[in-house]
Amino acid sequence: MTKSNIIIGIIGAVVVIGFALGVPCFIKSLKNAQDDFSPPEETGEEVIAIIDKIDIPSDIADHILSKSDLVKVYSPRPFSVIASPLTVWGEARGAWFFEANFQLTLVDWDGRIIAESFASALLNPNDPDATWMTEEFVPFEGTIEFENPSNEADFSKRGALIFQKANPSGLAERADALEIPILFK
Repeated sequence: MTKSNIIIGIIGAVVVIGFALGVPCFIKSLKNAQDDFSPPEETGEEVIAIIDKIDIPSDIADHILSKSDLVKVYSPRPFSVIASPLTVWGEARGAWFFEANFQLTLVDWDGRIIAESFASALLNPNDPDATWMTEEFVPFEGTIEFENPSNEADFSKRGALIFQKANPSGLAERADALEIPILFK
């Protein structure tokens, strides 16, 4: 045997052993990650209690509550101070998604679009029946990166994060959105 054949054999053996040891660990970590995801169970009354605790204006509270049977945002909470990159998560009914995604839009105090991104359904890879096409709530997560638009003026620190229902038809009667007020860092 030549020296290069021995080296190739050793490298091949190391790769096979690494793969054999790594795959079970990777599968176990995926299962644990899915088992750990347990979004809060919030009823309409609990949503009201959260809104009352942060003392937000009634029109905003009414808007959030009116959408709570369609989409629930666990992070960020209303009037959270945010920075980039911002990770959002929550649950939405399957009809809020299209192809397991929906749009996120971040706007400044004047309604100008600062950044756009998507939230995606989080489906359990260990559940062959998991789908976003359901009447039930489906967990979602998304990340949005942006440049901070605020300056010294207090009004420039205000903005909103819009969770826009996917509407591939483009029909106005199927459009919907949840707007969460935020504060830029």
